[in-house]
Amino acid sequence: MRDYLAWRLAFGITTPSTNTVVQPEYDDMRPPGVTNHLARMTIADDPVTCDADFERQLEAIDKALEDAVDRVMDAKPNAFILGISALAVWGGTLEWGEELKRRVRKFASVSLGLGGETAAGGAERLSGRFLSGKALTASCSTGNCVFYVLIGAHMPEGSRTTFKKRQKEMARVEKQRDKAAKRLEKKDSDRPSGPEVMSLDEAQALRNS
Repeated sequence: MRDYLAWRLAFGITTPSTNTVVQPEYDDMRPPGVTNHLARMTIADDPVTCDADFERQLEAIDKALEDAVDRVMDAKPNAFILGISALAVWGGTLEWGEELKRRVRKFASVSLGLGGETAAGGAERLSGRFLSGKALTASCSTGNCVFYVLIGAHMPEGSRTTFKKRQKEMARVEKQRDKAAKRLEKKDSDRPSGPEVMSLDEAQALRNS
């Protein structure tokens, strides 16, 4: 048996050092008896303003893979998850995913979870239905688009996104989020305050009066 928190399963996860979403999201999805243990793939926090910048960032993540996998395996997890889906499909071929698994297997002799395999399984279940390129991948690189064609995910013309389109979409979502937060703040400020709570001494004094 593992430690008392991971009585079901312990996941070893690698994600880029600049990523602030994977860890809290994985913890939010964690059922009782399952724990997540992260190792960061150390990269520079360089600005990403175009597709070429994104490609360079992925290259840096790729180079940091083995070191992060080696470190997270110190926790002796039962299974491994690659916490960056773009890297799993970056090569643009099914063979790329297999090579990625071979690299991970040098350090992790446990069950593996890669985004490319998940995408392929989803495409098989959908049986060739048209899928949005934006929903499939955060990258508009040719290699990633080729990967989704190979696994049978047919993307209609015009569904593939660009870096500028992604920036515009992110700005729109952030604007919606800020508006929703302001509405909640206003609702809280308009809400009448509840009754004051007595201290224990005040309640005792009232009882004795």
